[in-house]
Amino acid sequence: MISRHRLRGRRRFAATRAGGLRASAAGVRVHVAGNGMDVARVGFAPVGLRSSVRRNLLRRRLREAVRPLLASLAGHDAVIVAGSEASELSFEALSAAVRTCITRALQRHDSVVAPSTRDNTVMAHLPRSNR
Repeated sequence: MISRHRLRGRRRFAATRAGGLRASAAGVRVHVAGNGMDVARVGFAPVGLRSSVRRNLLRRRLREAVRPLLASLAGHDAVIVAGSEASELSFEALSAAVRTCITRALQRHDSVVAPSTRDNTVMAHLPRSNR
């Protein structure tokens, strides 16, 4: 995944999680929000894994699972949260879970008008402690 597809910064993660729509399957949760741009930006949040080796392995596997879906995510920011349950899945099962979550979240997002996270404009509605 090239750097322009990378979601960076705590504020953008928070804006996507707060203003985006969510879907989950098999230990994977995806938050999707519009970004008003023509590229997709994706961030990964592996949780509950104490070992940095397992955490980085899960992040690499998620990155490869998302790579073929970047074209369908164009114009959106996505935060993918995965825990120890997801790290136990085979790559095929993990890919299927990510694909299912992204598809569901995009369907929900397209049916509802959600604010854009392009310039953190969605941050205005967050409490001051989350900024």
